[in-house]
Amino acid sequence: MARLADLAVALAAATALFPLAVIFLASLMPPGVPQFPPASPSTEGYQEALKLGFGQSLLNSAVVALLTVAVTVALSAPTGYALARLGFSRQTLLVSVALVALTRALPPSSLLVAIYDAFWRLNLLNNLLGLAIAYQVYTLPLGLWLVTAFAFDYSHEVEHAAQLDGAGPVRRFLHVALPMMAPGIAATAVLAGIEVWGEYLYAAVLLNSQDLLTASVKLGHLATSEFRYEWGVLAAASFLSTLPPVAFVTMAARTMTRLAVAKW
Repeated sequence: MARLADLAVALAAATALFPLAVIFLASLMPPGVPQFPPASPSTEGYQEALKLGFGQSLLNSAVVALLTVAVTVALSAPTGYALARLGFSRQTLLVSVALVALTRALPPSSLLVAIYDAFWRLNLLNNLLGLAIAYQVYTLPLGLWLVTAFAFDYSHEVEHAAQLDGAGPVRRFLHVALPMMAPGIAATAVLAGIEVWGEYLYAAVLLNSQDLLTASVKLGHLATSEFRYEWGVLAAASFLSTLPPVAFVTMAARTMTRLAVAKW
């Protein structure tokens, strides 16, 4: 049975890594020589991608992802705690869950026109913080679901003891709820970051300055250029764009594991 489990893990790892390996090999193709696998590997594709500003686009994506995660956690943590722990009526909870489900079910593209108009009036267009706020359409409903579920899950006795000791709602939230909900908050941060890293539609519409474009939009520009493009450059840019989320998920998985072990 253990061998079967090891085989399944190895197969899953190979399935996940195979596309990355193909992209990496393609990124080493020399300019003007679209041969796969490359007979003479070259790093010129990476150099050209960075010359075209892809490094700045990666930085923009990282900033947007961090801002999105920060806003999502800042809004979902206290809201989820309030819904689960502060004695709201059953009707209020049902309405809240229904609104969250409705928001999650709507295609984000259906809200884009309204968001564009509102952001134009608020002077938030072509702004990385504005894009992070717009991404709450994607991430906040999911964050509310996760955090509320974790807030319901932990023991009532712990918070009741803190209440008997004279702790008010704010102190209970900061000193009891946040540590107990830490795995849920970490999961929210990971999923929010993953969901917005490669998002294209909102970033393409709400940003127009070349120095503010995210990696997904910049990669789209490279792929649809009216001029001849090199497969090595596209593959290099694509491979570079996969590294930050892979590193982020790896570190976050370790953190979530430690938090879960500490909780139990």
